[in-house]
Amino acid sequence: MKPKTPIRYAVAVVVFGALCALAAWVAPEGEQGSSAAWCSIIPPVLAISLAFLTRNVLLSLGIAILAGGLLTEVLQAPLSIAAWFRGFTAVGGLVGGTLRSKSNLQTLAFIPPIFVMIELIIASGGFRGIILWLLRWVKGRKSAQIATGLMGVLCFIDDYASAIIVGSMMQPITDRFRVSREKLAFIVDATSAPVAGLAVISTWIAYEVGLLGQIAAELHIERSGYSLFFDALSFRFYCLLMIAFIFLHAILGRDFGPMKTAEERARADGPGERGAADAAGEATGASCGVAAPESGRAVNALVPLGGLIVFHIAGLWVDGGGPAKLDGAGSLLS
Repeated sequence: MKPKTPIRYAVAVVVFGALCALAAWVAPEGEQGSSAAWCSIIPPVLAISLAFLTRNVLLSLGIAILAGGLLTEVLQAPLSIAAWFRGFTAVGGLVGGTLRSKSNLQTLAFIPPIFVMIELIIASGGFRGIILWLLRWVKGRKSAQIATGLMGVLCFIDDYASAIIVGSMMQPITDRFRVSREKLAFIVDATSAPVAGLAVISTWIAYEVGLLGQIAAELHIERSGYSLFFDALSFRFYCLLMIAFIFLHAILGRDFGPMKTAEERARADGPGERGAADAAGEATGASCGVAAPESGRAVNALVPLGGLIVFHIAGLWVDGGGPAKLDGAGSLLS
């Protein structure tokens, strides 16, 4: 056991207990459902604490889901076998509902084709062509990080697609200039969701506008989903500040905490688990396990990626009722 492990466990237990005690203390007394109100904090705090301790996200989330399902039934009668059975049944219902969710199934159907497209682009030399073009402008660690952030901003149509495409495309470049994989992952993640959350046209905004429209109808607010989205756009502090932080951080080149350790290791030994020589050698090669050709053209990547953007915009237009509105306008003109 490492020397810091007992300290980490002690800190996690203390924080978990303190948060639960604070939630129970501030919960209103005498109100129906007050116990459920403070107990609702247990699953998320448990998931974060276990992830901090075990470094296993799937295990932590699974235990938190199990705890949440049991709390819905067991808390009222902890000694009742029937309550425990209902609790496990609730867990199964939650998991089953998630697996049957239309939006979740659409996400699962969307991501694998993106991976397939990335593999085909690599095999055709498309990424190699883009990398060779970018290397004309990227001259060091700072410009490599700025280029990665810019690619994340340009790939605005979907956060999942942005993370997959930008990460696969920029990994050889950041490896060449000894930017740590941790820094690459941070830049990719910090530009994918925030950019998709600000873009006027994105899969994220399309879903959000639909929710805002439903809420407006339920509350009898005579506003469209898009108008509510634009009203709230200036209050998206996380998205705005995170994007600004990415570029400011790259320009200043100041790291701290675990990221500073990762960057110092990358400068000394090279990024990833391999050495710097391997990273430099793959700067214009494959990054996803596919053998890339020795030569490539950027058009082999730009055409599929452009088609992906056009496909998304067309899909958003169709899902938003575009054909029906077009038919309605045509009938009025006739």
